[in-house]
Amino acid sequence: MDMQEEIFLPVEQSGRERSIIEVLDEMMASLELPFSQKRAAQLKIKKGKHSGSVVPSEAERKMCGLSDVDIPATIRTCVERGSHMEKDGLQGQIMPEDLRMKRYRNKKHSTVLFVVDASRSQGANKRLAFAKSAVMAMLEKAYCDRDRVGLILFGDKHATVKLPFTKSVDVAAENMRELKAKGNTPLAMGLRLAEQVQLTDRRKYPEDIHLTVLITDGKSNYDAEHGNPVKLVYQAAEDLRKNELPLLVIDTENSIFGMGIGARIAELADGAYVKCAE
Repeated sequence: MDMQEEIFLPVEQSGRERSIIEVLDEMMASLELPFSQKRAAQLKIKKGKHSGSVVPSEAERKMCGLSDVDIPATIRTCVERGSHMEKDGLQGQIMPEDLRMKRYRNKKHSTVLFVVDASRSQGANKRLAFAKSAVMAMLEKAYCDRDRVGLILFGDKHATVKLPFTKSVDVAAENMRELKAKGNTPLAMGLRLAEQVQLTDRRKYPEDIHLTVLITDGKSNYDAEHGNPVKLVYQAAEDLRKNELPLLVIDTENSIFGMGIGARIAELADGAYVKCAE
């Protein structure tokens, strides 16, 4: 993928114009484990590069095994305390407070699934052009960060995985360049397929951050399942929340007569919401 200077693709969030990449970066950061949880996770997940040592808490000392102990760092601490131990008659003995544990530098990998509305309504008012530009900008970021990306397209009564998760973004970029809008909008079908794809991948890569990016105008008017298409969309959004699958909604609907479906999807999914800037 040819790397170019970053494009400022504007979106509106809470009445403020921002770059789509800025929004994506902020959401990724918010999905990182809190520091205290990272420390606990390091006891269970021995992956990444050994990078220094940490002073364990009492609970961590009880949980750790010999392979968790940073022996050189522990001995150094013991030696540094030598004069005090000699005074107390404890020279040469390693005390619990001398213990140092290995610290692992675990790079958090991101898995981003783009779910793109390719229905006829997206072809109006340059919505499809915006959707293409948004995905291309985020693909460029994924290329730089070596993240995995996947692509689902929904439209014309179908939702299809056009690209399984991969680190090679060229195929995804080519799919977006060739994208044409047509047919009805099976929005709920796209969300249900996204849920299925993300849950399957999360079982294989539980340490990854799994983010779904939905780009749509929200005009759902078809579903293979029986029921109101909009209500089925809302149910699919709630299912994402129940399964703790983060969602970023990029709303391409900017009409004053819009129904606010994109914002409602984000609310029900407990996700983030932005809309294309006018």
